[in-house]
Formats: sequence, C-alpha cells, structure tokens
Amino acid sequence: MNPYLLTENRVAKLVAQYKEHGSLVIGVDFDFTLFNSLTKEYYTDISDLVVEAQKLNCKLCLWTANTARLDRIQDKCKEHGLVFDYINESPINLGEHTVKPHFNLLLDDVASLGQTVEILQQTLKEITNEN
Repeated sequence: MNPYLLTENRVAKLVAQYKEHGSLVIGVDFDFTLFNSLTKEYYTDISDLVVEAQKLNCKLCLWTANTARLDRIQDKCKEHGLVFDYINESPINLGEHTVKPHFNLLLDDVASLGQTVEILQQTLKEITNEN
C-alpha cells in the first residue's frame, strides 16, 4: 500500500518539504473550488486557508482553464485578499520535455478537495506550531 494514502504521512511529507525549502507550492483551481459559478458563491473557507498558507511563504498558483475570464477571476480573489504568485504556470520547471506543473498540493474540486483541504489545514497547523 502506498504510504501517502494516509493523511498523517502526507502531512509529515509536506512539513518536511516546507522545512527543507521554506515554502510549499500550492496549486488552486478557481471554478467550484474558490467560486461556484452557478450560485455565485465565493468560498471564503478555501480562500482564507490559502491566504494563511501564503503568509507562511507558500507560493500560490492559480491553475484554471478559464483564461478568458482571468482578469475577473483575479479581481474576485483580490476582493478576498487572495493574490496569486503564478497564474497557469509552474514556479518550478521540471524540464524542457514536460508540461507537467509542479505543486506540493493541488486544491481542485475534481481532485479530492475535502481530503486535500484537511491535509493543508493539518500541515499549516504543524508548521505554525513549530515556528
């Protein structure tokens, strides 16, 4: 069994990566992760969490297919204190023969968002308690 299926192991790995690099790279989707385009609800719980991570020197990457609305998306996020370090680009280049982005963590409604939020919350708590 892959040990990173367990939340506690994933948190421990993220804390170790943070200690080593002084930062984590967090990818964040917009539609249905930060904002529900059907109900027009902005999810401040997710936004506040990534703002907290950014205050701990984590790098935030907006990763969205909604390129036609990027200005409106950024404005909506700024209203809630969320400014991204990168937009649809990875801060770490994995090599010229790949387009795979590098994130330590990805917050996306189609990628186990609930568990990922839980992992990020626990990681930030451990980082904060150690500082």
